Amino acid sequence: MVQKNDIPDDLNFEEATEESYEAGIVEAGKALENRYIVRFPDLYVRTYEGHTYRLPLAVRADYFDDEDGQESPLAQIKSVLTRENPTKRKLINSEMSVTLLAIGDRYADVIADVQMASLGKYKASSAVSKPTA
Repeated sequence: MVQKNDIPDDLNFEEATEESYEAGIVEAGKALENRYIVRFPDLYVRTYEGHTYRLPLAVRADYFDDEDGQESPLAQIKSVLTRENPTKRKLINSEMSVTLLAIGDRYADVIADVQMASLGKYKASSAVSKPTA
């Protein structure tokens, strides 16, 4: 879990480089990574915080019509998650924004992959979620 800490005493901005910045981004991304399981007809997500949510894969053409195109991507994925997991509204609202945005991105990718698989055109990518313990 993310902890609020004091600012470390050993920060050295003079020695900070683009490489150290990029390494920090990779490290943070791995630390905050969500886990995903596709088990038709659903996508299951376990967040960094340990919460599990369900999202449908077999959606009708009008499924996303209720989502306001003027809303931010964050508001849109919160709305979809809440619709599908109504008893978890409070948990969804407590998730980190990076977690929710990653879920939205992956959800769109999985729906596209399922559509390609239905056409016999899916090629498994190398970006598969690691097994969870």
